[in-house]
Amino acid sequence: MIAVIQSQLIELFEEYHGILTTQMTKEYGVADSTLRKAVARNDIQKYCRGIYFLDNFYFDDIYML
Repeated sequence: MIAVIQSQLIELFEEYHGILTTQMTKEYGVADSTLRKAVARNDIQKYCRGIYFLDNFYFDDIYML
């Protein structure tokens, strides 16, 4: 089950160029707890409230605006 969730998250991140919001993930049926667990496993990083990006994704504050 975890592998399926991880692959679904990776596909979503790839579709949205490495950045996701909690609203976007809810539309695809991904729970908030799934995002929290992925952050705890260091699979993804939390930028700020409701915004997540892949661990290997480079960002800067200007891009996030």
